[in-house]
Amino acid sequence: MFAQLRKARFVKSVRGPGGGYLLAIEPAQIKISEVMTAIEHPVRGNQDDDGMFATRGCSDDPTKPLWEEVGRQVLGYLDKVTVADLMTGRVPH
Repeated sequence: MFAQLRKARFVKSVRGPGGGYLLAIEPAQIKISEVMTAIEHPVRGNQDDDGMFATRGCSDDPTKPLWEEVGRQVLGYLDKVTVADLMTGRVPH
């Protein structure tokens, strides 16, 4: 996951003793929707689907429109939440 966040330039790696990953951008500048989009690929249900809420199985799944809308609603909300919001515990309602 950190490799994907580093590739998206949200974190940077620090080598040596005490090294690890640090935020490369101010927390208030990082939307949670952007983080989810950066790491989406590993949490997808199926390689052929195009979203983290995509359904598994046949393409004529009657629940597919439901899960696509759920995905849009969730990402719409996460677009309003930043890493700073999470750090301070002030998540928008």
